[in-house]
Amino acid sequence: MNDKRRQIRTRVCRVADGFCEDNVRDTFDSITNRPTHEYMSTKEQTIDLGSGIKLSGLLIRFGMSMFSCLTLMWLALQLVEWFFKWKLLSNSGATGVTIAILSCALAALSYTFVYFYRSSIETQRKIIKREKIADLEQDKQLDKTIIANLHAAYKKERWEEVIKIGSVLSRPLWVTGKYNLRVEVGRLVEAAAAYNDRPHQQASALIDDLGWTKFVLGEVNEAKEYISHGISIAEKCDDYYMALKGYRHLSGISMEEDNLEEARKYLENSTDFAKKMKDGVRKKEVLAGVDVNMALLSFKEKKWKEALEKLEHAKNVYQTLKDEDREVKVYHYKGDILLEMGRINDAKDVYREGLSLAKQLSRKDCVLRNQIGLGKVATIKGDLTEANRNYSLATQLARELGRDVLAKELESNVPKQHII
Repeated sequence: MNDKRRQIRTRVCRVADGFCEDNVRDTFDSITNRPTHEYMSTKEQTIDLGSGIKLSGLLIRFGMSMFSCLTLMWLALQLVEWFFKWKLLSNSGATGVTIAILSCALAALSYTFVYFYRSSIETQRKIIKREKIADLEQDKQLDKTIIANLHAAYKKERWEEVIKIGSVLSRPLWVTGKYNLRVEVGRLVEAAAAYNDRPHQQASALIDDLGWTKFVLGEVNEAKEYISHGISIAEKCDDYYMALKGYRHLSGISMEEDNLEEARKYLENSTDFAKKMKDGVRKKEVLAGVDVNMALLSFKEKKWKEALEKLEHAKNVYQTLKDEDREVKVYHYKGDILLEMGRINDAKDVYREGLSLAKQLSRKDCVLRNQIGLGKVATIKGDLTEANRNYSLATQLARELGRDVLAKELESNVPKQHII
């Protein structure tokens, strides 16, 4: 199993809270553990580029340079003798010839070194470019394989297999920004859960995989329908955790639409369901998420201090739970608040820290938000070159994530303030 598949498999099992059952592992391995050449035959080929600058080639180039230099020097000396009647060649003797040869050798060696350096840089660029293309092809192939296997299981009415694998994949697909694939997997899981009378899994697929992901992709009305349906199912089966998440998601959508009163009402509903939950890790985690949304509501109301306090509290909870995947989202929200407060340099530091952590965790959504934040900082500081660079990177990533509306905003270098 290569590094890419090992990383995804590790994340899948970790997200499953250590309960990645053997049959789920085996099925996931059967999906991903294909011969490497099926995924990426070009990556190994890029190594051949490294041997493109061979010793024999360098020696030939050195020899040609040496010959050209000697020829030019001989012609120059002949011209000097012809014009000025100086017998340089005949009068210089062996010492002069030696100096001439060494001078040509030094010039040829310098030229060869410059050629080698420039060729090495160009070769490295080609390797990086091909590796990126190969990684993209590998990701596409992996996505197709995953969905093909789930479709096959769904057609054979192996509902439990679809639910187990799809549910475990949900979080990794979210944090790695594979939104469209998450929606496709979510549809299969939701239907399989309905057929197999698994209301908890059906509510989860509706609220997270379909509802919240659809919102991120800009399909707001459809997102609301999925989330509302999921909440009704969660309430019927006393799944307080998913009901709470559903109302929390609705509060985020309301804030995006600047309906702050509705957002507050949804957050109050979330808090009511939290009171019904048993104490434990899940309750702490989901309540930290409510704190984040409350901070965003305070941010919308320009209550900066209150917003920062709630974010800091949520961050401390995530750190206690060792949940970096959720902790990382706090940084760009904090940066946005500091920026609105006029603390430009503090905001820049927070965005940088968040960007670094997001890249380590492959949280593309957080990479995007921090990149946008740095673009805003650069714009305020009047550094248009840096602003354009950050907005350009953010635009590329937004398109990669399927967030076309945001990408269009970024192309104009005037991004709006978004909840996510």
